Amino acid sequence: MNQPLLNRIEIVNETFTLCSMYFLLFFTSWCTNPEIESLAGELYMYFLIGIAVLNFLMIAFEMLTQLFRKKYFKLKGIISRKVA
Repeated sequence: MNQPLLNRIEIVNETFTLCSMYFLLFFTSWCTNPEIESLAGELYMYFLIGIAVLNFLMIAFEMLTQLFRKKYFKLKGIISRKVA
């Protein structure tokens, strides 16, 4: 993978870790309202799913980009050899 994409993935994951720590405060004894805990748990679940999907899409995009780039250059090399 290229360096800028790895940097973006790292920043997204570090931000996710920071936000996860804030969500954990809802599941301590400081929050005594079970309805708020339930709502925070549901939001956290969607947050986890969103981050997992985002990471998957970023990696899949990079893999597909490299795949098509390799096929393009192979095809370009074959065509230029036949012409010459």
